Amino acid sequence: TRSKDSSILTYNTIRTEELFKELWCSPKLADTVKATRMDSLEELDIAGWSRDKIRQLLVGLLVIFGGGSQASVASKMTVQEFDETVIDDKGQYLAKVHKSQAGQHTELYFLYPGLYDACRRYRTEFCNEMPLSSTLFETEKGFETRPDRALQLLCGYVSLTEEEAKHFTVLAWRNLWSEWNHVHPDQVLRGKGLQVKRPPEPTREKRSAQ
Repeated sequence: TRSKDSSILTYNTIRTEELFKELWCSPKLADTVKATRMDSLEELDIAGWSRDKIRQLLVGLLVIFGGGSQASVASKMTVQEFDETVIDDKGQYLAKVHKSQAGQHTELYFLYPGLYDACRRYRTEFCNEMPLSSTLFETEKGFETRPDRALQLLCGYVSLTEEEAKHFTVLAWRNLWSEWNHVHPDQVLRGKGLQVKRPPEPTREKRSAQ
């Protein structure tokens, strides 16, 4: 059975939506993203923003503002897939991240203001010599970024209780995007999630039975 504890963000989409809005409207976060786009690497380093920290920031933002896709989509996106980002008919940046040899892909959006440009700057500064098949946000040792760890960096931009911080996870954000597909009044947000968030049929049937 699902917990009634409101701090369990996985099941408290009302609270998670409040956090989404708080992040979206945060001047501190906006300034941080702007700095990753415009400040010199020396200035960023002095401010404590290493390549590793910037990488985690960007992956965390893509988990929250990427349209509800699985967290692994952001962490597994290749350099080439990022380079092939397009603008959709709503004016949103969209990357198509392939997940199978059959060519099936998942859509990843860059909905937060300046997020695509920040990722472009990251690609230019740190990934120019990487093969196009490499993962854009892999660690300097070649490992995949862990999305839940990346999300923890964003806890500093919102007001969270200690318990809420423990549940500031990828599953909470995917559940929020799933909810929005049915009720959100903003058409740019509504409808982005099911096409990328929808689990396989057996999984949906299992959840429906719970």
